Amino acid sequence: PKELEEEITIKKAIEKLDIMSLNKEEREIYENDLKRLRIYSADIKTAEKKGIEKGIEKGKIEIVKNMLQIGMEIEKIKILTELSEEKILEIMNK
Repeated sequence: PKELEEEITIKKAIEKLDIMSLNKEEREIYENDLKRLRIYSADIKTAEKKGIEKGIEKGKIEIVKNMLQIGMEIEKIKILTELSEEKILEIMNK
C-alpha cells in the first residue's frame, strides 16, 4: 500500500527486499553502481572542502592587502590573520 511506502523504515525494508531479489549479475551491477556513487560523493565533499579552504585563503589575502594599505604593522596583521610573516611579506610584494 502507498501509505506504508511513505514510512521511512518500511521504505528501507522494501528497498532491501528489492536488492535481495536480484540475481547474482544484477546484484553485482547494483553493488558496482553503489560503489561508484559513494566514490563520487566522497570526491564532491573533498572538492567542496578544498573550495572552501581556497575561498578562506583568498579572503585572508584581501584582508591583508587592506590592512597593509591602511598602514597596519605586520605584527598586528600576523596576530589578526594567523598568517606567517613570510606569507604577509609575499602578499605585500605582489
